[in-house]
Amino acid sequence: MSQPALSGNLTSFFVSAAQVLAGNVDVGFASEVSVKVKHEMTEVMTDQLGKTKANHYYVGDTISVEMMLDELTAARLKTAYPFAKLMTTGGAQRISWGQNIGGDAFSLATTLRIRPTVDDTGNTSRNFLFYKATPVGDSDVKMHPSGKAQIKVTFHCYPDLSQPSGEYFGYYGDISAGSIVHASAGSVTPGGGNVGLGTLGTIVVSDNFTLSETWTATCLAAVAASGLFSVSGSVSGAKGVATVGSTFYSNSITPANSAVSFMIADGTPDFAVGDTFSFATTAKSYV
Repeated sequence: MSQPALSGNLTSFFVSAAQVLAGNVDVGFASEVSVKVKHEMTEVMTDQLGKTKANHYYVGDTISVEMMLDELTAARLKTAYPFAKLMTTGGAQRISWGQNIGGDAFSLATTLRIRPTVDDTGNTSRNFLFYKATPVGDSDVKMHPSGKAQIKVTFHCYPDLSQPSGEYFGYYGDISAGSIVHASAGSVTPGGGNVGLGTLGTIVVSDNFTLSETWTATCLAAVAASGLFSVSGSVSGAKGVATVGSTFYSNSITPANSAVSFMIADGTPDFAVGDTFSFATTAKSYV
């Protein structure tokens, strides 16, 4: 009975035979490919001395692709050893090893596409594609008595943070499927009993951090031509104090990681304690 083209579980996939393209360059036929996805979790215990797990928090992913490339050539060795130097003169090729201390692997990373050979080359619906991948660790060259040579290579996949949140590493399937509905903020509603006629505007949200919730800003200190507002989200909780005339960030330590940011502008008359603004935000979603 023949081996299946694709088998495994949710975190480990095995492709029995595939064409491999690194940076859109065909680097050869792989008789075995294993894709491993590890969801890194940290445990929360009931107390410092206890062993009862109260929760688990997701803290990242580790993705590796291990493959056995058939046929030994200098060009394919270069794929296995990205720090090596490949030289070509006419039809002759030579590879030599050596890299300056401190050279980093991410700068050598490129796209990695794994295409099952049972598919037509034009069929992309069953491709694995990783945005940033480069061989890391040991690579083995196996010489068989028959004269056949194979190279075992393990790629580490890095996150490409220029991609949409939640899609940093790559994908399996057809890239044309689905779309993202970006995070958004609704219109601002001033409190019905507001004394001040200032406004809250220019709300900025984030696909990475914005949740679906209602935000409320409440004046806690009235100051001529200024004022202070406490800000809280119905899910996020209290997020600090906004000063009238200055940009407020829900994450004051790392503003770029804020779920919302906005500015409250002064008006005439000035704000009074108890004045409020509210607005809703909607988290990013997939369709």
